[in-house]
Amino acid sequence: MLSLFLTLSLAHAADKAPPSMTLEHAKKMMSAAEAYAKGKKVPCSIAVADDTGYPVMMEKMDNVMMASTSLAPEKAKTAVIFKKNTADIEKMINDGRTAMVTAGNWTLMQGGLVILHDGKVIGAIAASCDVKDQDIPVAQAGLDAFKP
Repeated sequence: MLSLFLTLSLAHAADKAPPSMTLEHAKKMMSAAEAYAKGKKVPCSIAVADDTGYPVMMEKMDNVMMASTSLAPEKAKTAVIFKKNTADIEKMINDGRTAMVTAGNWTLMQGGLVILHDGKVIGAIAASCDVKDQDIPVAQAGLDAFKP
């Protein structure tokens, strides 16, 4: 009897679970972000992470600065862990909350956007481009392609 209850409870919980970040979601978002970056002729590294902050997919465009390869997945991870877009965290620091820089090994700069479904963070997409003003628009182009 207990086994049947647990099975039914787990099945019910699975029905209520938010969608997870799949490789198919990541591919669609990556394609849109890459197309935007190519259209602007700006090399970028782009990463999509799941709700744990770990990468589902990462891309390094040709001729991108080497630091971007590390920055994009770390921005995505930071967005997931803090449940905030990284530009909001960077703004907090710039507005005087300098203690944030002691928060640990996080990448506290713009370019990481949380992916929400029904108000829950299910992942993040981040871009680190050779032109910093393109980080958010490239990531946003990818986010706009997300369809749960």
